[in-house]
Amino acid sequence: MAQVTALADARAQDNTGSKSLFWGALIAGLLVVYLLPSLIGAIRHVEGLGWLVAFNVLFPGVGWLAGMILACTLPRREPPAAYPTAPCYPQQQPGQHSRKGTS
Repeated sequence: MAQVTALADARAQDNTGSKSLFWGALIAGLLVVYLLPSLIGAIRHVEGLGWLVAFNVLFPGVGWLAGMILACTLPRREPPAAYPTAPCYPQQQPGQHSRKGTS
């Protein structure tokens, strides 16, 4: 009889560990699904990503659906235009003056 209760206790302890692992994985998976519109927007580099994240987080339910629509339809950010190169001036030799009319 003692072996049966010891075996039952061992199974109960083992079951507790797997339950916590299951619940942790379930919560992490649901969190990823909840933040999916924000993740898609970040991957697509959409304009107004801050608004998308705020809308997704602050308005659960309707915000998730609207956030998913926004994440897929907002235009992508254009990469910044390259700055024009600086004009190249000829280097002056020591002793040369750059001002005209001075001696």
